[in-house]
Amino acid sequence: MDTKHNDYLHEIQDEGTLYTHLIQNLDREILFQQSLLQVLDDELSVLTSAGMRGIEETNSQKETLINETRENASTRKVILDQLKKTLGLQKDQQVMLSACEGRISDKTLAGRLQNCRRTLINLMERVQINNQRNQEAIQAASASIQGSLYFLKTMLFPAANYQKTGQYSQNHAQGAFISREG
Repeated sequence: MDTKHNDYLHEIQDEGTLYTHLIQNLDREILFQQSLLQVLDDELSVLTSAGMRGIEETNSQKETLINETRENASTRKVILDQLKKTLGLQKDQQVMLSACEGRISDKTLAGRLQNCRRTLINLMERVQINNQRNQEAIQAASASIQGSLYFLKTMLFPAANYQKTGQYSQNHAQGAFISREG
């Protein structure tokens, strides 16, 4: 848990201050999601170039961003729990950003919250689409590799053929392209 962001929240009671901290948290989330979107674009480039080092680097970047996103979500939960208390909501009730927009008396703050909400929705949809695209590219590459390995196997270990006489023989035409020694 990110204690540097959570410690100061235990003292906060003012609704306006909570909204300000929530917006700051959402701004950090937007930066994380934008970075993740860029990493997913980089990942596709790496996947199409088949560079193992690049794959390791993008995986490391994704892992770092996911951990930062989790820490930020933990901080946001503390903010939202405080906001629930301030708004008089039950523990099991959710704080909806769209509902909060109408409750904020400061129109600038309400506009920033609305902008954060819309931006995050857009970014998360794009991240999902790009992540799905990359998963499909990985699956296609895996299928291609498996097909290539099967082809090599059939060339190194030719299938048996049965001749018209019922005799069993090796299919030597397949093994003519490469030798077993490699």
